[in-house]
Amino acid sequence: MGAKYLNNLTGILNDALLDNSATYIQNWLLELKNNKQLVVEAVGKAQQAVDYILNKDLF
Repeated sequence: MGAKYLNNLTGILNDALLDNSATYIQNWLLELKNNKQLVVEAVGKAQQAVDYILNKDLF
């Protein structure tokens, strides 16, 4: 999720990245279906990573 956000932010868009992301997410679908909290945690961690990469204040 964080990588996709950063790709969009920087304008790095191509079909290979989309295909790789789809394959990666497909591997997580069963886990995500079984644990809805996992989605919330993943989004939060992705946002923290993006903020860190972009050197945003976290506090």
